[in-house]
Amino acid sequence: MSDAFERSDGLKRELGLRDRVLTQILFAIGLTNFGNSAKLGASRVAFWLAAILLFYIPQAMVVIHLNR
Repeated sequence: MSDAFERSDGLKRELGLRDRVLTQILFAIGLTNFGNSAKLGASRVAFWLAAILLFYIPQAMVVIHLNR
């Protein structure tokens, strides 16, 4: 088991802004809601883009800042 820990020491383990934003979007939208939202049309995409810009990116930035 110590072999695995020794080999993984050189791996990068931090999540960046892009990773955190995409994770939050996946949690909120989810794959089950994607089909239903597609039926509602292009207006739903505008709401998703607004949520990404106004909520998910700032939230990820705050989480990264607080982790440091």
